[in-house]
Amino acid sequence: DVVLGITLGGFSIPAKAKAEELEQYYLQKKAVIKQLCAQQRVLLIVDNFNETESDEMEDLESMGWYLLFPTRNDWSQYGKQQVKVMPLESEQAREVFFHSYGSTDFTEDELAQLDELIQLVDRHTMTVELLAKQIREEEIPLAEMLEELREKLKDHQDTVIPLNKDGKQSQKS
Repeated sequence: DVVLGITLGGFSIPAKAKAEELEQYYLQKKAVIKQLCAQQRVLLIVDNFNETESDEMEDLESMGWYLLFPTRNDWSQYGKQQVKVMPLESEQAREVFFHSYGSTDFTEDELAQLDELIQLVDRHTMTVELLAKQIREEEIPLAEMLEELREKLKDHQDTVIPLNKDGKQSQKS
């Protein structure tokens, strides 16, 4: 519940609240939030809000705020504006790495290793950033990180993880 999840001083959910008490709490909190934000331009970002239709969605829309719901769900069928975010291209992932690492000074061999490392983590933005920072902070040679990642992944070649990404179901190994 988005509104119940917003922290405000002086509000606390009773330990064993009944449905009516929660509803009253919700309405009071919503009124205070609306008053605090009166005459303000508000952007509310609600991550992992996976319901496509709900009373809460209508409630949030009625607040007059700008709303952003990062989600893997397709909401276009519900008349919601949607921006599709695609996976990074290899060159973009390289740029993310360079930015997080703080340098672009790599040999051709290191660039080839970097490209393989990026592919091993499926060009996942946060993973690429974290690898860059770990390599930088721990001063790990790129070749060593690549070899370690290859070894760790080799032990899990037969592991199959069901994956629902961008509205598509797949089996990722």
